[in-house]
Amino acid sequence: LWKELIDAADRYNITHLKIMVETYAIQECIIDTKNVSDIILFADAKTCPLLKEFAMSYFVDRARDILESKHSVELQKSARLMKELMVAILDKSSNDEVFRANDLSKMTVCALRNSLALLKLDVDGSKEILVSRLENFKKGQST
Repeated sequence: LWKELIDAADRYNITHLKIMVETYAIQECIIDTKNVSDIILFADAKTCPLLKEFAMSYFVDRARDILESKHSVELQKSARLMKELMVAILDKSSNDEVFRANDLSKMTVCALRNSLALLKLDVDGSKEILVSRLENFKKGQST
């Protein structure tokens, strides 16, 4: 049912409903090793960055088992998503906290949305769009 709600919210541009359903899906722990790849693909297609980030984090923690299973076949067809997962795996192993603190792309989707909301900016879009929106705001503030 949550996928249908996200589909409808996406179709009719009801951002707050989409974000609420994303949050619900995460809180209800709908992700497991059998469906994580499908959820990543769905979240990416529907621009649900919070759900995608959560699913990718779940995937990263169990990457070897998931990649060796039949459940990741469709995901492995997406070079772009596989690259994102590799970066997430590398980021997890990185201990360079100074670099991370100065890099908005290392912020979680939740933190990005909170920052944007405080600035009264739009909180909808992919993680890349949220980062770009916040970077553009900061550039405008510094000039």
